[in-house]
Amino acid sequence: MRISYTSRLSSAHLEGLQELMFFNEHQQQFRSAIVASIQQYGEPKLKSDAGYIRIHTDLLGQVQALFALEEEADDARPIGVAIYARTAEDTLTLLHIGVASDFASDGPQARHRVVMNMLRRLVHAGRQIKGVRKLVVLYGPEQNAEIRIRR
Repeated sequence: MRISYTSRLSSAHLEGLQELMFFNEHQQQFRSAIVASIQQYGEPKLKSDAGYIRIHTDLLGQVQALFALEEEADDARPIGVAIYARTAEDTLTLLHIGVASDFASDGPQARHRVVMNMLRRLVHAGRQIKGVRKLVVLYGPEQNAEIRIRR
């Protein structure tokens, strides 16, 4: 098994991504923060466009995403998604994050640290964007946590 991270996901994974985002068994733990994010930035909507999945919200338009894929032989499945946007000149905001239950912190594949790896990649992406100094995480162990982005 190999885990890869990408900003583009084939439309062939639409159903798996919908399952991960909208029917995730861990959502109840973060219900109030998820609702607050949706109220502030809009509900994420998935759309197939030119063979790839695009994500947008009514309030922000198209947003960015980072996907984690578990790859085995000729098969791959989405196991993580981080949806984010530049919400201020100096800020990337992580609007939503989801991880497959077997890769969650209490799952049998927790050792792969999918959430931490996605966060590390978002911080790295932030370093590449002029003016971005922080990543705001809207939900998780600490709501509205700020991660400083150092150059």
